[in-house]
Amino acid sequence: MCDCYSPKCEICDERIPVHIGDYNYPREDVQVFCRLHIPGRKVTVFTSTEKSRMDPEYPKGWSCGIRLQDGRTEPSSEDVTPNIGVEYIVEQRT
Repeated sequence: MCDCYSPKCEICDERIPVHIGDYNYPREDVQVFCRLHIPGRKVTVFTSTEKSRMDPEYPKGWSCGIRLQDGRTEPSSEDVTPNIGVEYIVEQRT
């Protein structure tokens, strides 16, 4: 089981589709950032390697940032990911 939802970017109103695997984190612990507002530190950045087949709104190279609010270890690419149905390049910014 998983939790799929579309929260707003922490800075603006852009919605980011998110997948939380096995309900490993409560929604309120997950912060998301659109490509324009990805922080420089303490964030996991996901960049798509192909165009989404689920939604043409997400082209190859689309990116977002995800981090956990309460300071726990940053999410792994299996725990919390964007939910657009493609592979990603994952970068941990510490």
